[in-house]
Amino acid sequence: MAYEDEGGRPLTAEGRPYWREPHPVTAGSIIGAAAISGLVLAVVIMAAYGNAPLTLVTFTASCVLGGVAMILTRYGIRGAGVGTAAVAATAAAIALAAAAVDLAMAVL
Repeated sequence: MAYEDEGGRPLTAEGRPYWREPHPVTAGSIIGAAAISGLVLAVVIMAAYGNAPLTLVTFTASCVLGGVAMILTRYGIRGAGVGTAAVAATAAAIALAAAAVDLAMAVL
């Protein structure tokens, strides 16, 4: 029984090759993507003046970041996708909470 396949990769006990992930999920990739996404979100938010445009810009930016997270995940870079999705979800929650407070103040 051979202990390596044709490419020199080690085999399992059943004779199947090990599969190695091309982009493994690590804490560094999650934190790095979250930091970069947060920085991009902060730069986009700085362009808004007033509360209503700030809410709209924040929610729009979080939707774009959600799309970026889906693209990263689709192409196998799951760690960066998780970090980007976390920032996008947090930004969307903050934007929707601000919109709810604005609506409640307008009603009262």
